[in-house]
Amino acid sequence: MKNNMILKAAVLGALGLVSAQAMATGLVNLPSTGFAVGSDTSPYTLCNTTSNFGSGDATYPTTLANNTCAVFPANVNTAPEASFTLVTSVARNIVLNDATYTNGTNVTVGSVVDRIWRKSSTNECIYGAQITLTNTDYDLNTAGSQYLEVNDFVRAGFSGRTVNAGYFVNNSNQEDVVSRMGRTNVSVQHRADASDATGQTPASGYVAQPLTTPTPASTPINGVNAWPGSAPSASQQSAALDGNYVDFTIDANYLDDDRSKTPSSPYTYVKTSCSSSTHTATAGALTFRQTGQEQAPWISFSISGFVPN
Repeated sequence: MKNNMILKAAVLGALGLVSAQAMATGLVNLPSTGFAVGSDTSPYTLCNTTSNFGSGDATYPTTLANNTCAVFPANVNTAPEASFTLVTSVARNIVLNDATYTNGTNVTVGSVVDRIWRKSSTNECIYGAQITLTNTDYDLNTAGSQYLEVNDFVRAGFSGRTVNAGYFVNNSNQEDVVSRMGRTNVSVQHRADASDATGQTPASGYVAQPLTTPTPASTPINGVNAWPGSAPSASQQSAALDGNYVDFTIDANYLDDDRSKTPSSPYTYVKTSCSSSTHTATAGALTFRQTGQEQAPWISFSISGFVPN
């Protein structure tokens, strides 16, 4: 499975370009009608699948390769596109509170930086976020320490809006990449073949680009909620379109079941229209999902965050 440090192939050659605001393919349009896949449709587009959705080592994007959906701002404080000015930046605690694991008490498992950049000439905003998870045991009813893993990060508030999205990886910060992203509120589980020590082979039945058919169950996570579990059916690997949401499939964890560590997510971005009025936090705008990539159970919960005003 994945090593503690993500592969950095060709990174050194790209670093000299990063400071010059070099762009790869840039932010990618995510239509609310989804993407054609053969004769069917997927809510998702693929970005960087070199880590097999977090199960193996990723090859970082550069300006020359592996850069679909990737952008290269000078740093996390800089907007991923020119002429956008920082409007607000808030660090929010990621608090899990449920009956199953925390017995109805608040357990802070990490934090998320929630930012907005705005371009006044076009009335557009870029909503940015980065997750950092801590060594906090979220399961108060199981012996030992269980650390939350975020396999999908979902932003709400984009119904009826044109959306472009992408991500930025800080190469020195042990971050994974964005594997896929799309207009859906269904996070589809992806698992590696347990017999492949590299983590690079998908397990039987798991697909990279989930389709909208067969109709998935009305659950926030779709897959097999058991370990090791049987191969999923086609309906357990599908996702419904929903233009109100943008789902980023990532791999962030303080300490994974496969013993790797990627405590911070890549920086994720969503660009859409906005007004000049003040943004306020909206309850439930940011959702975090642990989808059972290995032994971990399914968990989905939300906190407040910025949405287009």
